[in-house]
Amino acid sequence: MKEAVKLAVSCFYFLAIRMKRGMMRLLGISQPLPLIILYYHGVPASTRASFSRQMASLARWAKVVPADFRTSTALSEPTVAITFDDAFVSAFDNALPELSRRRFPCTIFVACGNLGSSPSWSMEEENELSEIVVTACRLKQSVDPLVVFGSHGVSHPHFTEITPNAARKELSASCDIITGITGTEVRLFAFPYGDYDGNQIRICQEVGFTHVYTIEPELVDPQADEFVRGRISVRPDDGRLTFFLKAHGAYAWLVPISRLKQRVLAFWGAYPRRPNNA
Repeated sequence: MKEAVKLAVSCFYFLAIRMKRGMMRLLGISQPLPLIILYYHGVPASTRASFSRQMASLARWAKVVPADFRTSTALSEPTVAITFDDAFVSAFDNALPELSRRRFPCTIFVACGNLGSSPSWSMEEENELSEIVVTACRLKQSVDPLVVFGSHGVSHPHFTEITPNAARKELSASCDIITGITGTEVRLFAFPYGDYDGNQIRICQEVGFTHVYTIEPELVDPQADEFVRGRISVRPDDGRLTFFLKAHGAYAWLVPISRLKQRVLAFWGAYPRRPNNA
């Protein structure tokens, strides 16, 4: 029911945005299109055909660019970036061949403390319980001009729950490990669980990242070159309409709701309710 409501609202949001753009065009006012950054986790073999259909869809109507894409000119066509969190074997086995066939670039955020083993962190999706992180050897073999490796931390922690020094060491170590394996510079970082605050942003800047990525479906202005970039969660088995809407930024209406929810949780975290028997 929850997903059906999201889909319905996203349809209305998409139509409203299209109507607004059409009216602005009639008035002679051009509005640049946003960059939409998608993120996946695993791509099990059972979903490869669906993932392939999603990529074929992008090939028909979108330009696919790297996650750190920047431009000095306004976007005039749908533009999408593809990312993967955790570096699961299934993404390497089933997603990378589909991307390579279409010459699509992608970014893989590697949780490098679990290379070659099951994730040591809590999994949010039941279908991810059988996932395995790639080995260092597989990571090295996958070096390609179209594949960018970013950091997802060493131990995939909640970064707001560790000290600033621990966060700095975690980030620096992850960059050293990934660079040591792949021979490529690590310039991008995705927050595990989307968990961050201003302190983590500052630390990421000090470590030397050029961009960091959240899990909020916020639209990206590639002309602004903002340090923090939003992404929209996509499942490889998302239906055609759901994927179309996500890849067009129609889930952006969730951003203010998500931030309001975070403020409420933060408030009650600072001022917890008194127990009923108090």
